[in-house]
Amino acid sequence: QIVLSHFACILVLVLAAIFYLPVYFNLQLHSVYQYLELRFDSRVRIIGTLLYTCNLMVFIPIVLFVPSLAFNQVTGVSVHACSWIISICCLLYTTFGGLRAVMWTDTIQNVFTLLGTIFVVVVGCWKLGGPREVLRINEQGSRLELFNFDPDPTVRNTVWTVVIGYTCNYLTGLVANPGSVQKFLSVPTYRHTKWVLFYSTIGFVGINSLCYFLGVVLYARYHQCDPVASGVIGKINQIV
Repeated sequence: QIVLSHFACILVLVLAAIFYLPVYFNLQLHSVYQYLELRFDSRVRIIGTLLYTCNLMVFIPIVLFVPSLAFNQVTGVSVHACSWIISICCLLYTTFGGLRAVMWTDTIQNVFTLLGTIFVVVVGCWKLGGPREVLRINEQGSRLELFNFDPDPTVRNTVWTVVIGYTCNYLTGLVANPGSVQKFLSVPTYRHTKWVLFYSTIGFVGINSLCYFLGVVLYARYHQCDPVASGVIGKINQIV
């Protein structure tokens, strides 16, 4: 059911290209908070900035924890030490390299994420007997539900909750997130901006599709046991 979020990606692509990015680009703003000040006043800009700062204070520790855990599993270095090392490296390349360094590191990160996910999916399918066997196990476990049009809002995943919910989520991250907006405004013309938006959407959908199928593979691998209870892994966040 969650695969239907791709429809939300297409909808967000259209909305951003028609209604949001032209405004930012024509006004030549450096951040979304400048627009808040132009549209309302400086107090609204300050409130928006403070709220975004609070959001980052919650979000950044999670972003740091994920690669720190990966380095911990490979090297044995503590998660806290890895977090400090990653933080210092990010501060250095951002300070000295600016937006260009950030965009290059994002590109390299996405390439490694793509290759790593493909590797895990291929190896997982191979060990389980192929994609058909993986899909068969998931179908037996009722994990392949699609097009559930139940209007009940308390149901976890339906067409309505997925498409509407992910549209709001993706739209916020794309046109209200300062990091995303700055990258779109860094290109020379609005025509380039539309192409950047188009290609980034294709990449986002592709990586998300792989991640969704990775979840299918993980279910097929562990559907007969609890990996934490059986001692295969120490914590649930080590499942991949």
